Amino acid sequence: MLFTWQFNAAANNTIYISKAGSLNDQRMAYKLEILDAALLKTQKEYGAFKVIQIDLSAVPQRARFEVQSATNINLMMAVTTKELEDNLLTIRIPIRRGILNYRLLATSQANLSDFSNINGLDDLKALGVGLRSSWATTTLFKSHHFNVFEVSTLDGLFKMLSAGRIKYIPRGINEIYDEIESRQETLNNLVVEPSLALYVKAPYYIFVSPQYPNLAKRIELGLERMVKDGSHKAIFNKYYLEKIKKAAIKDKKVIVIDTPDLPPNTPLDRKELWFEYDVH
Repeated sequence: MLFTWQFNAAANNTIYISKAGSLNDQRMAYKLEILDAALLKTQKEYGAFKVIQIDLSAVPQRARFEVQSATNINLMMAVTTKELEDNLLTIRIPIRRGILNYRLLATSQANLSDFSNINGLDDLKALGVGLRSSWATTTLFKSHHFNVFEVSTLDGLFKMLSAGRIKYIPRGINEIYDEIESRQETLNNLVVEPSLALYVKAPYYIFVSPQYPNLAKRIELGLERMVKDGSHKAIFNKYYLEKIKKAAIKDKKVIVIDTPDLPPNTPLDRKELWFEYDVH
């Protein structure tokens, strides 16, 4: 049975966050390292802290309610939506530095020829795309009238892809290589489509319960210090620079998907926050 934490003002330096939702999820270490670094940057002013992972399997919609009420968790990290920003304290520093703006296409060996004549968005819409029901991306793709197949789990999507029931799954540069490699023993026909990439504005933020404004201020201050001293970029590069080089976006045909519902306060003018403006 899930233990219900009784949050109070004295616990403002204790963070409760849900664990990764999949055994194949390789992304949690990065998120925790960024969070830990931001808290360390503010330890002098705010004191010691503790991060506790809760065994809570929650899709983003449920996680939002959990964080808003601070019932079991008081912090979540997710691609932003208007609903999240309207209901939670939003720290508008993209912790993944916009790497999710670029999506590569996971597909199968048998499907590769289907992408040889893709010249633009309309061509791509005709191919069956697999998406999780809970993703913000799913709502966007449906609004653009893609041929969407929805599944509740990522593992389920990859099994559909391997079996030929869908043509591709759009995944971030930070995700796709690990996800395909970790499934090679059972789904050995999966590959990254070599010629295409999608561009979708998808800032990935930390969201804090409105009952914890001091915690949100602390994390925001820590992240701003990390941006200023370069430690945010250094952690990002440690995890993702090799994947970015491997993706070779400049050599691909990039198809832009408009995001008309992107919240208006997205800090697109702060170039230091987005990896695409880096010069390596």
